[in-house]
Amino acid sequence: FEKFFPQNDEDLNFYLDFRQKFEPDNDFVLIGIETHKIFDRKFLRKIDTLTTLLQSDSLVKEVRSPTNIYYPVFGPLGLFNVPYVHVNDTDKYFYDSLRVYSIPDLTGSFFAEKGGAVAIVLKTYHNLSKVKSDKVLRHIEKQLKTVGFHDKVHLAGRIPSQFYIIDTMKRELMLFMSISLLVLIVVLYVTYRTFWGVWMPLSVVLFSVIWLIGILVITGTSIKVITTLLPTIVFIVGISDIVHVLNKYIEERKNGIAHFQALITAIKEMGLATFLTSFTTAIGFLMLQTASIEPVREFGRLAALGVILAYILTFLLLPAVLILNPVSSGSLQKSRKFWEIKLHNWFLWILRKKAWIALAFGIVVIASIYGVSLVEQDNYLLEDLKNTDPHKQDFLFFEEKFSGVRPYELAVFTDSSEQVFDYGVMKEFDKVETYLKDSMKIGMIRSPLTVVKMLNQALHGGQYTYYRFPKDSADYQKIQKYLSRFIRHKNVQLFVDTTLHLARISGKMKDIGGKRMTMLNQKFMKDAQHFLRHIVVKPTGTALLFDKNNRYLVQNMLEGLAYAFLIISAIIFFVFKDWKMIITAIIPNIIPLVFIAGFMGFADIDFKASTSIIFSIAFGIAVDDTIHFISKYKLELMKNKSWSYALKRTFISSGKAIVITSLILIFGFLSLWASSFMSTFYLGVLLSLTLFMALLADLFLLPVLMMYFLRKKKR
Repeated sequence: FEKFFPQNDEDLNFYLDFRQKFEPDNDFVLIGIETHKIFDRKFLRKIDTLTTLLQSDSLVKEVRSPTNIYYPVFGPLGLFNVPYVHVNDTDKYFYDSLRVYSIPDLTGSFFAEKGGAVAIVLKTYHNLSKVKSDKVLRHIEKQLKTVGFHDKVHLAGRIPSQFYIIDTMKRELMLFMSISLLVLIVVLYVTYRTFWGVWMPLSVVLFSVIWLIGILVITGTSIKVITTLLPTIVFIVGISDIVHVLNKYIEERKNGIAHFQALITAIKEMGLATFLTSFTTAIGFLMLQTASIEPVREFGRLAALGVILAYILTFLLLPAVLILNPVSSGSLQKSRKFWEIKLHNWFLWILRKKAWIALAFGIVVIASIYGVSLVEQDNYLLEDLKNTDPHKQDFLFFEEKFSGVRPYELAVFTDSSEQVFDYGVMKEFDKVETYLKDSMKIGMIRSPLTVVKMLNQALHGGQYTYYRFPKDSADYQKIQKYLSRFIRHKNVQLFVDTTLHLARISGKMKDIGGKRMTMLNQKFMKDAQHFLRHIVVKPTGTALLFDKNNRYLVQNMLEGLAYAFLIISAIIFFVFKDWKMIITAIIPNIIPLVFIAGFMGFADIDFKASTSIIFSIAFGIAVDDTIHFISKYKLELMKNKSWSYALKRTFISSGKAIVITSLILIFGFLSLWASSFMSTFYLGVLLSLTLFMALLADLFLLPVLMMYFLRKKKR
């Protein structure tokens, strides 16, 4: 989980040191239990029994529930604790409920703000492994069943989220591989209408996936949430080179060329083009190395490796398969007429409608630019799960009934002349907490001030109206003489360090989104300058790092896309030695990116970590067909053909392969819509739309641009 934080970042380093002094803010499990009546003896006894049973596991550090929270009272014999809820004394239930719902720190934390549910907070020891975390989850589920809570139970926190996400990930890994395989079989069969047209490409791409998974095993690289897409991506992307080589081989055989010579020609003419397309696709994935997050960088490296493996096996395995199993001449005639006639008519239509095609794409660009202006950058903690997802429903339960599950952490510093429990410092703690509650809607707040409030309540006979900061310094002095008893208590040390110069304010809030949270933090820090004199505050915690991580990744991906443009442009210029070729090749591949960014604006899809990685990947894949097209055009010119004839032959010859590979890519990525993860869903849908627009640009706009920029070129 922490590998998704921005590495080598000052806020991360500060948080790690802060956590070392106190405790992590995400080692908890929230257990929410619905009921029609909270203050019911049978229900409260079950909650009390469950609290005791949950504490029995050695991996559980602490369990706090409505039945084991107390307030202190000073009596004739000293300090003693009184429970907020007298489980076995029904006569006190009415007064207990009045007390509970009169204390803001209890409502929204252990008791639902509007009633009807209670929450249990279970804390675990830090840095539990996946195996130990699953053991804790099984322990919770077992005790819930033992007590008799079978339904209307909700779990939230790192441990249940981790279990759910990894379990879903395992199922989706097989699901996507199966769907990708089915898509390939259907498209290949519809295209070639023969058994060999399916099994030859399929055998090569299957070996590529096997090789990649084998390398993962040998290197000890585990499958993670983001890398579950690797087999699917290799399936879909890897087929492109195979189809282009196979199509060229079929074209040569149709022209009467002998089997072996047709194979040599296919490898010879397609070798450079497929190398360039594989290289550019790999570059698209390798640009993820600009990310500050290691799992994203790892995904980029492995996906690039998978693409290169598919290229290598295309030229090692496919020729061997074709040599051992020559394609019969009879099977070559089945789709010949259809493609040639359709593509020939298509090309003639483009010649007649050049101006209209340019105008249509111009309108698309203008509309897309307006859509781009509507795109917002934002993120949420569990945005990767659909709202209908059962685990997301648990999360939303705590958002609706309680203070929320988004952790909020604030570091508080005093100067060397003052300590945390000095009157002036505590008074400003009270101002800060009031601001957090009223202006930022943060609940379940715990801090050193909590101890002061409880002692103030204890000195006034436990009256809940005194659960507040003392009115003046005289009242506070009465509390200070008792503070020394509590400062060294383990629960107090979770909020004050041993020097008494650093403290922690911890709370929970609703997941309002990273954008709004950043604005609230900035406003708080600005306002704090006007009412704080004794302390300095600094927001920290995992949620803050998550928000910052999103901003980092979006910036990184834009940088990666810029690098991809430069590198691919340099490759095109190096191969074709013509700057006009760069313009001709890049424009049809910029338009799909602008289009998809505009689509995101119109569809109200936020620009965030999961959507930002799409652009460099899409560009690297989409440019492949353009390179194949201009490579074929160059080969036709080298045969001393006129530019118009070369363009027509290129369109008819390459058109079929471009359509086939694009359809495989589009439907292959579109299959990801079935994912439970929104990041995978967006990756599939947005990549499919981008590649569809790239297909239209390559088939309609690219020939028009070549007529304009390259028409005078003879060779």
